[in-house]
Amino acid sequence: MFKSKLHQMMVTEANLMYEGSITIDQDLLDEANILPYEKVQVLNIT
Repeated sequence: MFKSKLHQMMVTEANLMYEGSITIDQDLLDEANILPYEKVQVLNIT
């Protein structure tokens, strides 16, 4: 089920030694109704 979409986002933090984790601003998560630990897709469409 497709629940919400955040687009044209900019990466502001990355840890190359830890696979499978991203940091998303809590305000954006709240607005998009995305819960902590919820599975998300990260796509590069360039």
